[in-house]
Amino acid sequence: METSTDYDRSKELKTFDDTKAASKGSSMPSEDVPSAKLDEDYGDSFQVPVIDLKDVLDPAEHEDIIEKMRLASEKWGFFQVINHGIPQDVMNKVSGCVQSFHEQPGEVKMKFYSQALIEYSENVQSLGRILFGLLSEALGLNPSHFTDMGCMEGHSFVCHYYPACPEPDRTIEHAKHCDPDFITILLQYQTGLQVLHQDHWIDINPLEGALKVNIGDLLQLILNDKLRSSEHRVLDKCEGPRISVACFFTAHFQASNRLYGLIKELLSADNPPLYKLTLIKDYLNSFSIKDYNDSALAFLRLK
Repeated sequence: METSTDYDRSKELKTFDDTKAASKGSSMPSEDVPSAKLDEDYGDSFQVPVIDLKDVLDPAEHEDIIEKMRLASEKWGFFQVINHGIPQDVMNKVSGCVQSFHEQPGEVKMKFYSQALIEYSENVQSLGRILFGLLSEALGLNPSHFTDMGCMEGHSFVCHYYPACPEPDRTIEHAKHCDPDFITILLQYQTGLQVLHQDHWIDINPLEGALKVNIGDLLQLILNDKLRSSEHRVLDKCEGPRISVACFFTAHFQASNRLYGLIKELLSADNPPLYKLTLIKDYLNSFSIKDYNDSALAFLRLK
């Protein structure tokens, strides 16, 4: 079939990939993706909260940290943590290994990548326990409430590598979404991550040594919307490769048949149940079939 152009998309895609100018995550060139309009006029009033955990064991500071985490989780669904206890060299190592994994020949990829991820996994497991404890206290629950109900029984990693892109305005990476877990801990040094806050896309600027934390759908569900799982997205904005290591605390693989319901201690006449009892696998089905503009939680709300 004759066309009015000599453009060969297959050839261009191959050339794009061969030069490593295309992402090895979910970004790819597109003829019809519009340039993103960023919200950049809101100053310091629209900055994702940063929580310092340095004095979390100090009784004089503990309550203040809990309150900051509660407000951040209610209003934003996102916050960054600093002085979280994971050594900088451990974070640098796992980030560097993700990059090496994608840039080295296949036969040398796995050994160092696996070692670094195991070391980081052990550290992030400890941080997750601290965060779940603080969130429990912020809600007036026993510090071990979330761990006792299985929120930490499984965690999985998604490691992304996006090489530098010569035409970032013609790519789209992760579309807006909420995470299908209890909480996510994200290691990412570069720009590009945005959270939807008060109908505006807000940049979550990286801080040295900081980790990003966000509330997932499953935590919002069992808390009856007390904390929020916010939509977020990733844009291709950095000059060099963008590397991210996301840890999802979830029971998907261990307990797909487990029935999760609302935490009764949080319910009252003024806070009636919003969701029905839900199997993890039913939530996952909702997540997989949801419309682009809908939340998976919408399918599980009581009528």
